[in-house]
Amino acid sequence: MDIHAGVGFSRGQSDEHQRNWSDKAWAFASRNGNYDRTRDHLNFEVARGCVIQPIDKSKSIPQRIKESVASRGIFDRNTTVPVPRYRTIANVQFGGSRERMHQLAFGDQTVDLSYGADNSGITRSTDIEEWAKDMYRFACEQWGEENIVQFICHLDESNPHIHATILPVDNRNHLSFKNVFAGKDKFAFKENTTRLHNRLAEVNRRWGLERGLSITETGARHRSTEEYRRELAQQNNELEEKIASNTITLSELMTRIKRAQNAIKGLNTMLNNLNAQKKQVEDELDQLRKTTATTDAQRRDIESQISKKEFELSKIDSSIADKSAKLEIAKVNLEEMERLTSDAKANYELLQKSMRDSAQTMRGQISSKLAQVGFEEMINSFSPLFSRMVTEKDIQLFDGSLLRDMAERGNQIFACASLLFVGYIDQATQIAKDCGGGGSSSDLPWGRKEDEDDRAWARRCLLQAQAMTRPAQSKKVKRK
Repeated sequence: MDIHAGVGFSRGQSDEHQRNWSDKAWAFASRNGNYDRTRDHLNFEVARGCVIQPIDKSKSIPQRIKESVASRGIFDRNTTVPVPRYRTIANVQFGGSRERMHQLAFGDQTVDLSYGADNSGITRSTDIEEWAKDMYRFACEQWGEENIVQFICHLDESNPHIHATILPVDNRNHLSFKNVFAGKDKFAFKENTTRLHNRLAEVNRRWGLERGLSITETGARHRSTEEYRRELAQQNNELEEKIASNTITLSELMTRIKRAQNAIKGLNTMLNNLNAQKKQVEDELDQLRKTTATTDAQRRDIESQISKKEFELSKIDSSIADKSAKLEIAKVNLEEMERLTSDAKANYELLQKSMRDSAQTMRGQISSKLAQVGFEEMINSFSPLFSRMVTEKDIQLFDGSLLRDMAERGNQIFACASLLFVGYIDQATQIAKDCGGGGSSSDLPWGRKEDEDDRAWARRCLLQAQAMTRPAQSKKVKRK
């Protein structure tokens, strides 16, 4: 389902929808467009009361709109301005994949899509009629049957589809595409359109027409608080990876924003060119209609030129509608990417805060374990020596003990031990060097043992840090 807004409905668009063309216009359309006149008899419309019937060409769509608005007292803001600029029409198109739509429309029959092929023997399947009725009932439920101007099913193009012309009448009895379809902003428009597609998907499930998945719907996995507390070091690594990924995402979004801005600029240029072409063709068409023919040959030539110009005008109108719709989508995409960029920046700040909080929690928990072990080791070292402390000279007995080392360089030992605890050996070695230490006196590979609990690991880290920060040592810790 595609929904395009329009500031009105031209006669050229109406002729194209209703296939209200002369022989010459048909010939021109077949040569230059995707139309097969031998399948024109298969086209139909769904009329009031959900009735299948041939396309009613007795009144043009602009005339139908004018009469409906007048009879119901609907206010059209475009009547208050010299040049229509308000979106007062909704052009809704229903369809599906070519293969499935051909099955619905023609069953087992094979349609020759090559130019000039004769498909006059093709018949219309009842499935396409029933599908069209379901689409009509869907439109009635969403926007009201009284607001459906014409509901036409085309089977003479490469892919069968429906064109529904809808009057977006709001609760004030005004024509307003924004109030009925869009909402207060582009995000509301996106949400409204998503809801419509969800409802339509339920209806279309009967016909084997499935809606694709939205690539914008994503999720994130979060670890529990308990797991976070158990695996602080691992969580820090994950946060670092997320921050790096977020930085890449921001860069990609900025690139996409630039592309979207260029696309909008290009579409605006194309629309300006198309509007200029439309004005030129309209002027030429007006001039042709005012031209007086003195012979039958001149009259036929003028009529032929008028048909060509009318068809050209209808194609320009279609192009304008297409580019306008793409422009709206591009603007929605740009705003969405700008929103995602804002969210990504906010997420980056949250990740940084989480990293700081995690590091703080890690330091707090590790310091708690190290402090507990450190005090125990100091007591164990001090107790057997206490009774031997007789003179000041005996103080030398504390040389090399954790008690004395903690008294002299406790902060450096704790900092070095904390880094060893989480596996940051290079940083721990650097701290040892900064405080005058020479590294480790052990030649054994360094790392946590598989069966080692936090307490035993913290004790080893503390003792290793004591050795690394001791000035007399010069060897480095080896990685496990």
